[in-house]
Amino acid sequence: MPEIMPFKAYYYNTQKGIELEKVLAPPHDVISPTERITFQQKSPYNIVHLILPDSYPMAAQMLNDFIKNEIVIQRKSPEFYLYGTKILYNKFEFVRYGLITLVRLSDFSEKQIFPHEKTFKKVAEGRLNLIRETNANFNPIFFIFKGNPLYSKLIQKYTKKRPFLETTDGDNVTHMIWVIEDKQDISTLQNYFKPIPLTIADGHHRYLSALIHSQEGGSKYILGLLVDMNDPGLQILPTHRLIQQVPTLTSDAILNRLENYFTIDKYAFTNDNLKENLDELLAQLSNSPPNSFGMTMQNQSNLFLLTLRPNFPPDALIQGDWSADWKSLDVSVLHELILTKLLEIPEEIEDAKNIIYTKDIKNAIQQVLEGSFQLLFILNPTKVEQILKVTKHSELMPHKSTYFYPKPLSGLIFYKYNPNEVQEIKSSPHLKIGSKVTIRKCRKSDQNGIMEVCFRTGYMGEDLRGHFQDKKLFGYLFCLYYPQNEPETCFVADHKGRIVGYILGSPNTSRQERLFIVKMGWRILLRAFFITFWRYHTDFKTLIHFLRLPQSSNPDISKRYPAHLHIDILESYQHRGIGTRLMARYENFIRKLKITGIHLGTSEGNYKAIPFYKKLGYTIIHTDRIGMWPDALEKRGLIFAKVLNKKINLC
Repeated sequence: MPEIMPFKAYYYNTQKGIELEKVLAPPHDVISPTERITFQQKSPYNIVHLILPDSYPMAAQMLNDFIKNEIVIQRKSPEFYLYGTKILYNKFEFVRYGLITLVRLSDFSEKQIFPHEKTFKKVAEGRLNLIRETNANFNPIFFIFKGNPLYSKLIQKYTKKRPFLETTDGDNVTHMIWVIEDKQDISTLQNYFKPIPLTIADGHHRYLSALIHSQEGGSKYILGLLVDMNDPGLQILPTHRLIQQVPTLTSDAILNRLENYFTIDKYAFTNDNLKENLDELLAQLSNSPPNSFGMTMQNQSNLFLLTLRPNFPPDALIQGDWSADWKSLDVSVLHELILTKLLEIPEEIEDAKNIIYTKDIKNAIQQVLEGSFQLLFILNPTKVEQILKVTKHSELMPHKSTYFYPKPLSGLIFYKYNPNEVQEIKSSPHLKIGSKVTIRKCRKSDQNGIMEVCFRTGYMGEDLRGHFQDKKLFGYLFCLYYPQNEPETCFVADHKGRIVGYILGSPNTSRQERLFIVKMGWRILLRAFFITFWRYHTDFKTLIHFLRLPQSSNPDISKRYPAHLHIDILESYQHRGIGTRLMARYENFIRKLKITGIHLGTSEGNYKAIPFYKKLGYTIIHTDRIGMWPDALEKRGLIFAKVLNKKINLC
């Protein structure tokens, strides 16, 4: 299970006259552009200058200047830190405690650390650039775990002492830090957490960025805040959805579509009684059955309470291979049924182009009334038990399914990587599994396994579910040509009879492109018009987008690098040396044909693959104008190429 380590924390030097209230800030993803300017103006040392910099190299230089001038200083010994928050919420005081520690990074496939919701790729890219430049974690990843009385008893003896650091933020939340320096207590905590898995509550983008950075030579650890899920002060707030525009649908048309699946209660309001009616709606919503939502619309002086009719179970309504636990989530019903199926706006969900996430209901309603947004959906909070159920299925909730509150402050305690401080641990046991995987030639019976891997990795290296539903059509488009028409160029990774990865390709790209049209074109058209159009209408629109993209490779590239390849590995089998072995097997095969140039395509959004290709000697030779996926057009296509030299003996 996850290893935790004490560390020498950096913190602001109050002995230099630094006022914590002027230099600390919330996490980067809850700071608006206006708030960013406000925080920057509070102090030239405010942490926002580092977490939301004008440029990432500038952030690195500024951090080094802070350290050099002792604006921030470092503890002398490796320690754990207890982080307490205290807030008055709905007239009740909530106190929450968590352990600040370094957590050893591990791939999600190792089942030590579990994500719980999807990430926005653009945001993850920004965090990756920041950590590459600074080698620092300015805000801890928020983890939850299932604790017991032993943990509670140990931390209670510290909370009776005076905090080492204490400050109150702009939301009137008190933040307190105690230092755990007793070596016996540190050892007890390390042993306590050995068998306990951790779930990421908040900070998925930063965790993913740190994991990628660790594979590039960065720290193998990340700053973490570990909070017991049984802590009475642990609060999850709902994140509501503002919809900017619903294409081609009027308010009446939206209501008509919703009435087919939901009972709808109406709360008429005027400017004078809006607050009272909103309070009544929220009270009713909190006591309503699962899959109930509040809603208001542009040009309507009404609040609505939507409740899914009992004769429409989510498990039957929502397509895809998700578990019943996932389908029953309020956010899943909202995204998959209401936004995607009824309002027909799936492309805008994934990258937040048409949907804004907010926790401020009153401000959101005002924006709808002013005409800035067409719709507002109000949600109940997700429960901790629901998070644990979904993560046990290795599934991810939709974006912004949870809002853990209060959030830890950026800059109160932070970690800067020093390779001399934390010793590298020997390779993890999970790598041994990779040695049990056989790399072999493709067989006819492997086609379903290849198609499954293709589907599970088809969205810029991630699971395709939620982006494309027609597995057979996707197979026709991207993988089945090769085992059916050029099987001699296909190799698979076989683990106990299961296909867990593959490498497919052709030694002659120009010839393959011509044959693809002849062999697969008619299958794609028949499937698209007779199956996809009727069953998976959104997939049909995505197919149209695919067909508008260039359908043949650059002739100059095909001439210089005539061979090409596609490689995919299931997430749970990545980082085990399988990809390197597949690449070596394929490259050696191509060399035997006296071909010296090879190329492959990927996306700017495939953050895991890009460093892997570079490590194996591939370089970017071409960048497309737009991306392949309609919901991620800004993630442009990349062409990597390599000149093949001597044989590699890794397969």
